[in-house]
Amino acid sequence: MRNRTRAAAAIILLAISMIRLPVWADELMEPERVDFKKPFAYSLGLMSIGLPMLIGAGAFDEGPSINNFKSAFKSAPEWEDDSVVFNYVLHPLWGSETYLRAREANFGIPGSIAFSMGMSVTWEYLFESWVTHPSAQDLIFTTGVGWIIGELRYKMKQQTSEGWNWVLDPIHTTLEHLKVIQRTHDGEKVTMLAFSKSF
Repeated sequence: MRNRTRAAAAIILLAISMIRLPVWADELMEPERVDFKKPFAYSLGLMSIGLPMLIGAGAFDEGPSINNFKSAFKSAPEWEDDSVVFNYVLHPLWGSETYLRAREANFGIPGSIAFSMGMSVTWEYLFESWVTHPSAQDLIFTTGVGWIIGELRYKMKQQTSEGWNWVLDPIHTTLEHLKVIQRTHDGEKVTMLAFSKSF
């Protein structure tokens, strides 16, 4: 466990050393207007959809329980034995998603890391805690690795054409192109979702 934690810390320090300090300084000296609403709505919305989907897919050993929720606040996070894909791929990708939403809302690098960490804690303690105890490695790797992936995605989105957003940011791009429309069918108004992007 200590070797994993040390390896994670080394990766995080290496990534921090690769970021140019003038970028941080510019953002701190000339902050742009921060959009709080979108990152929170996006992240909390996906978590609210994601938990029932994971429960329905049988991703947890047991169903929601008030006892699970209470125990999350009575003892420290545990080092769990979930699959490598969940712990070291999906959680960092989710961390990159919340980081990217904050980064594009002008939180800056430190603020986006803090936002991603806050969303990770929210997931572990207010959502997932209903079905399983908070995970130590999820709290470490979701933001610890996720912010690095998120910053790479952010930089790549800045330097590529809009068409690349489908590869670099597929969930957000898909949601951005969904719209609610109303049509009349047999004299009745019908509300439906439509895709605003033609291929």
